[in-house]
Amino acid sequence: MASRVAIIGSCVTRDVWNLAGFEDDARADLLYVSRTGIASLVAQPVTGLDLPEEPPGDLTRWEYRMVCDDLLKRGLENLADYQPTHLIIDFIDERFDLLRRGKIVATLSWELHRAGLDTASALARLSPLRRTDDRAFDLWRAGLADFARFLGARLPETRLIFHDARWALEHLDEGGGRAPFDPDRVLWPGLPVNIHDQNRLLAIYAQEVRRVLPQAFLVRAPAELAVGDVGHRWGLSPFHYAQPYYRYVWARFQELGCAAPGQDGA
Repeated sequence: MASRVAIIGSCVTRDVWNLAGFEDDARADLLYVSRTGIASLVAQPVTGLDLPEEPPGDLTRWEYRMVCDDLLKRGLENLADYQPTHLIIDFIDERFDLLRRGKIVATLSWELHRAGLDTASALARLSPLRRTDDRAFDLWRAGLADFARFLGARLPETRLIFHDARWALEHLDEGGGRAPFDPDRVLWPGLPVNIHDQNRLLAIYAQEVRRVLPQAFLVRAPAELAVGDVGHRWGLSPFHYAQPYYRYVWARFQELGCAAPGQDGA
């Protein structure tokens, strides 16, 4: 049977499918849930929202849909409706901070910020929570347990794959040579992050996945392949890798039964 792949994660996984040679809009059998995180994915929806019908600011329709899905918590139902044969998760989008009030949690993504929705009245009532705060990890860990229960109840036959991606320490320059990233980064003005802090957090997440979701197949590229690329389609970033990274991960996905759109998987 043809594989039906779903992704909860980021471009580090989504970009692997570019190797299949299909245009972005042609992948009808690839469901992509992004600009969210585990704590937000399983939380209660934000109430009192007055969302515009058209994408605000310079957001694309896809970016706006991801923001709305995160705020309204449509991700899990979309997954349940889709019934993927394979579900791939990665945690690179867990770099974003959170907005929280009680059981309501939202992802403070770059797209939400660009849309100006982080200052909307319904979201202004929520409190910001830095990703590196211990309370954010507690929310994430509780969310992972809720996510595991969802998988058992709604997607018991789905093959789960954990793409354990980390931030690169080096990148390829225009001459193809390696150069180090400055570990102190800025997600956007006023929001600093540190590569080493992010990787420490991702390592903790990986340990929790192995404990809570032992059925997940692990895919992690060798450290020497986790290299940024100044020529990447999305620009230079510690999680926009050079082509050998994606080729390696694509081969592992194929071994686990994922196939190019329209082809049969194992």
